[in-house]
This record gives sequence, structure tokens and C-alpha cells, in this order.
Amino acid sequence: MRAWGIRRRVSIAAPAEAVWAYVGVPELLSRWWCPPPTVRLAFEPRPGGRFEERYDDGRLAYRVEGTVLAYEPPRRLAVRRFTPGSPAPADVVEITLHEEGGRTRVVVRHAFEGLPPDRRRDMVDCFARPWSLSLRALWRLVMASHRDAAVQGPVEKGM
Repeated sequence: MRAWGIRRRVSIAAPAEAVWAYVGVPELLSRWWCPPPTVRLAFEPRPGGRFEERYDDGRLAYRVEGTVLAYEPPRRLAVRRFTPGSPAPADVVEITLHEEGGRTRVVVRHAFEGLPPDRRRDMVDCFARPWSLSLRALWRLVMASHRDAAVQGPVEKGM
């Protein structure tokens, strides 16, 4: 049985490798996963590796631990988390990148294992809009980085 989840996506005018930098590197993923500076992510970039999310917005602080399920540069990152106080015993956040004609479609699927059906609305209220905002932040970061790289052009070696 597949876990129930929320799905959000964005299309970015950049190659998958440019987008992957903001997915596959914990410090850069932390810049858009949740509005900075509220979250810091750390993970071992390999299946079975440790995942940790530390959240602190000045009023609420918590730590989420989990495991990296998939780390497939530059296409897919998936983590399984155990969130304190959540109505779902565990959740899985999967980020996939699909490059098509110079654009990359980024899909975030946040699935909740063992979530009682009567709590689905709560999860939508809690996560749907934040994931949309996070993907907009990712779009801005990649576009700014990609634009800067295009303006700088190739690096030439000095004589």
C-alpha cells in the first residue's frame, strides 16, 4: 500500500546539474527546504546514510532524524524521517529532477506513512503551501546562480 502524500512541482530554465547543486548538497538544500534561517539539514550523501533536520524559528525548536533512502545525482534524493509529534509514524520526502529541453522539472512528493485518513487535511494545511513556497525559493536561487554563471562566461586561464 502506497502512503498518502502531497505533490508539488516547478519548472526551472536550467540544466539538471545546476538544480542538483541545490538538492544534493545539505547546506544549499537548507537554503530552500524551509524558509532560512529556520532549518539546517545534514545528511550523508548515500543510501542508508544519516539524515538530520534541525528547526528553530525562535519560538519553536525541534530535531528530526531519518535515513537517506535514495541519493542519485543529478536526478533523485529521498529521505525517510521520524518527526516528533506527527500523526504519521514516518514520512518520506522525495525530490526528483527531470531535464527536458534545457529545463528541469522538480517534483517534491511528501508521503506520510500510516497517516489516519481523517488527518490528511491537517497535513495539506501544514505542508502544501510551505512546499510551494520552498519550490519558489529554489527557483529563485537556481535562476540567480544560473544567470550569474552566464554573465561571467567561461573562465580563461591567464598567461
